[in-house]
Amino acid sequence: MTTLADNVELALRADLVNGVHPPGGRLRMEMLAERYGAGLSPVREALSRLYAEGLVSLESNKGFRVPALTRDDLADIAFARGAIETAALRRAMERGDLAWEAMLVSALHTYRQTSRSLDTSNPERLQAWQAAHDGLHRALIAGSGSPRIEQIQERLLVQHARYRQLLYRIPIDFKVHEREHVDLVEAVLARDVEVAVGMMADHIAITLDVLDQWGIWNEAG
Repeated sequence: MTTLADNVELALRADLVNGVHPPGGRLRMEMLAERYGAGLSPVREALSRLYAEGLVSLESNKGFRVPALTRDDLADIAFARGAIETAALRRAMERGDLAWEAMLVSALHTYRQTSRSLDTSNPERLQAWQAAHDGLHRALIAGSGSPRIEQIQERLLVQHARYRQLLYRIPIDFKVHEREHVDLVEAVLARDVEVAVGMMADHIAITLDVLDQWGIWNEAG
């Protein structure tokens, strides 16, 4: 049964990922209660859950805040994702069956379709693309058979997703992004373990590399 706290958590998580609440800004419970149509107790519970996930910060006597977007934080997220997802992908390629391959092909198809209609100025299309992209990354490691690894990946995916709002400030060739995923899935399906694992590691590092190249960190909050 879905509770009010569940609804607030879901909506607030999406807003944090999409930059609705500015990085570094305070999250006043009264304001959140009004925005999400809930009382203070459900809002407080949702904030506590998101704090445990690393999506909000808590300062003594100052309340909850949106964490700043920093290079060090993104580098740490990318390092953790790289370690987790490359290990999980290696295991998935060793253990994954035909059903996993079918799931992977389906997830890639959904991702490619949303990529072709992507418009970063259109919130609905952007959210559909983001969901399909993260769904593909979930599918890539699903064959590992490790629910704990999948839980860790989920947390890191959401933390990483906050940094996409910085990418949308600069010109990105999403056709290249799509091609990387197609090549990765082809290597996975061919069970070319070392190539696929190397491609995964490089891909996860791309967000940080691109933001470094564009010197975006002076603008990030």
